[in-house]
Formats: sequence, C-alpha cells, structure tokens
Amino acid sequence: MKNKVIIAALFLLTASVLPAAADYLVTVTGTEGSLTASQQFTIPCTGMVSNWTLPSPVTLTNAHGVSLGTLDQLQLQSSPDPAVNVYFSVQANSSGETFDITTSTLSFPTLSPATAFATAAITLTSDTDGATIAGLFPGGKTYEARYNGSTVYADLVSGFSIGPNTSSTLSERDPLVAPLTNAIPSASSITAEFDFTLSANEQASGTSRFDVEQGVPEPATMSLLVMGAMALLAKRKQRV
Repeated sequence: MKNKVIIAALFLLTASVLPAAADYLVTVTGTEGSLTASQQFTIPCTGMVSNWTLPSPVTLTNAHGVSLGTLDQLQLQSSPDPAVNVYFSVQANSSGETFDITTSTLSFPTLSPATAFATAAITLTSDTDGATIAGLFPGGKTYEARYNGSTVYADLVSGFSIGPNTSSTLSERDPLVAPLTNAIPSASSITAEFDFTLSANEQASGTSRFDVEQGVPEPATMSLLVMGAMALLAKRKQRV
C-alpha cells in the first residue's frame, strides 16, 4: 500500500509540471561589421513532441539587400520534458560572418528541485584555405544553455580551426558522462543559443539538446507529498 501511495504522489507531481503548449520563436542573425540581417521563424509547440524544419535555404539579407550569409538548414524540436533540440547549417560569404541562432524562452510550471543536462556539437567544413570558427561565449564557447531567464547552465564546444579541404566535429556535454544529470534548485524556463564567427566561404553546422526534468524531492518534501496523496485518496474513497 505504501508503494502505491508513493507512486500516486509522484504521478500527481509529474502531472502538475508538464509545460503548457505555446508557440515560440527562433531568431537567426548574420552580422558583418556594422551590417546585420535577422530572420525569425515561429515554431509551433503543442505540449507534446513538436518538430519543425526549415522548408528551404534562406539568404540572410538586410534592409538594403546585402547578403550576410546563408541559412541552409534549421530544425527545432521541443518535448514536454521540457527539452529543446536545435540543428542548423550555415555558410559564410566571402568576407566571413558572425552567426547567432537563439530560441525564445520556453516557459513551463516551476520544477523544484530539477535536474538538467546539455549537449552540443559543431561540425566545420573547409575549402582550400582551411576554416576557423570562433565561439563568442565565455571561454570561446560556441553554445550556451540558460534557464530561468539569464542563469547560465553551461557554455559548450570551443571554437577551432581545420586545414584545407577537410571536415571536423567537436562535441561537449554537461555533465560529461551520459546519462548523468546535474541538480539545480528550480527551473521555470529554458533557452538555447549558438553564437560564433565563421571564416569566409566556409560551412558550419551544429546540433544541441537542453533537457530539464523534475528532480527527486528531499525526504521531508517527499513525506509531505505522500501525506497529501494519502489525504487525496481518502477524499476520493469518501466520495465513492
């Protein structure tokens, strides 16, 4: 009977923290010197697993018709963990560009305590001159996962260079070993962002996942949940 009550308590807790369905945005920006071009895409979020894929490549063009790089591919996936997956592929023009790919804030009922992990990878492909990608987050990282607005969970994947006519991939995870997660006090929103400079005429692609889940309550909190579940079950029995 005790096990059934604990399971009921955990079920009630889980049911209360699933994120509400809401559309969100991903913004892709290309910058070259003082010139900037941005494109926003609306991502439908149904509250279940949602997938969205860019129908065709998009040239990032500013108000004066100047091309500031090409977004070849973009794919977003959200799920009620909650989690956000991002995949992209971009190509720089002859002068090189800075690219920023940012999801808007995905909000959900507060998880307290919570656990989280983030993982990301960057693939760089060069022409006859070699290629360089430089991350613009602290430590020269190319990807940042944030929660509760501006709280940084992790900065991942350092920038790197490769030789002519080759391709290379770097990846990083926090925590380092899968499927481990880190404990955080609470979470009510998550955001993912890539931000980097890409050398002229080169291609880069990236993929990431930022996942937050309900953590295991402290023993005292668990006791309160069990007591609450027992009271709820008792009320239900009285109604029968």
